[in-house]
Amino acid sequence: MIPYLPFAGWFGFVPLPLPVLAGLVAITALYLLASEATKRWFFGQESRQSHRKRAGQLIDRGPKPHAAYPRS
Repeated sequence: MIPYLPFAGWFGFVPLPLPVLAGLVAITALYLLASEATKRWFFGQESRQSHRKRAGQLIDRGPKPHAAYPRS
């Protein structure tokens, strides 16, 4: 943004060439896509494992306490 402002010449800023700017945009977009895909995969694995774990705990835990007997 700064190289495109009117006072940029006073500080010696010059705009990046279009191919460099396009490359930066492409790299940033690929990074965002890869990180979002990795997050969805990782947290999807975690939630599937926690559901399996919870299902096993419910079976192993036995009967639930009656509402008249509060948990300690």
